[in-house]
Amino acid sequence: MPQAFNPRDRFFRKAQAQGKRARSAFKLDDILVRFPRFVPRQAKVLDLGCAPGSFLQVLQQRQPKLLVGVDLQAIEPLADVTFRQGDIFSDEVGEWLQELGPFDVITSDMAPKTTGVPDNDQFHSVELCERVLDLSATILKPGGNLLLKIFTGADFDSFWARFKRSFRRAKTYKPEASRDRSRETFLIGEGFQPHASGE
Repeated sequence: MPQAFNPRDRFFRKAQAQGKRARSAFKLDDILVRFPRFVPRQAKVLDLGCAPGSFLQVLQQRQPKLLVGVDLQAIEPLADVTFRQGDIFSDEVGEWLQELGPFDVITSDMAPKTTGVPDNDQFHSVELCERVLDLSATILKPGGNLLLKIFTGADFDSFWARFKRSFRRAKTYKPEASRDRSRETFLIGEGFQPHASGE
């Protein structure tokens, strides 16, 4: 049975104690322990939906060759992070990312603004993930890796089928730091196959 919502749970307190910008840092920590080869040495890494910067803090520890963040919201600056405030659906951001890429790794903790209507929220979550996968065709290296957060629901299976075709290895994983009551899960794709993702 899902536990009652507690905004100041142990991961929130742990984030404060360790200077992390959000509890989501521990989601990525967990994933990188489970998939230790996901971020190669000296990788070019892109984090989409990066505010407030907790994924970037974890990725910094991997000493990437280039670390880029994009979000609709501004973030407090982080050392050695190239940040762009903008919309991933815009041509301007897409073109800017093409200039910086191709990337070895893309991570996305993006989620839509929730409405309280689960089916509506899940549809918009898939819409965001579709955009990231479309972008990956132009900015992710063949053989690269992609991490996506998605809400499970009616539209999940069709997107998951497309995602699996796009990578040599694909897994779903729900980190311990994800709230028990949350419908979020993460898709981990390793070995991008850019010509295999079409419908």
